[in-house]
Amino acid sequence: MFNFLLGLILGAIGGAAYGSRYLRETDLQAQFSDTQDRLTNLMSEVRSVLDETRQELRQAWARTRESAAEKAERLQAAAGEAASSAATTAQTAAERATTGTERQEGQPGQTTA
Repeated sequence: MFNFLLGLILGAIGGAAYGSRYLRETDLQAQFSDTQDRLTNLMSEVRSVLDETRQELRQAWARTRESAAEKAERLQAAAGEAASSAATTAQTAAERATTGTERQEGQPGQTTA
């Protein structure tokens, strides 16, 4: 009797396992297609995010280039102004030195320090 009951229990467990395996196999096909659809959607979202990021990076790169070019132009202009200012100052100093020397030579009795 005990063997009979053990056989029934093992048979029920085996049948349940086999039945659930069959159901899982059919569910696996549906799960695979669902997973494939989800992955396809995810990949398209990733592509769109990457495209947006690339576009934003291109715009930022262009703005950075423009800003750097403007700064370089301003620096060149400032350097040119500084050079011309230095040249003007040097010329004025040379003229004053020449004029001062002429004045001192023209006035006897004054000593230069």
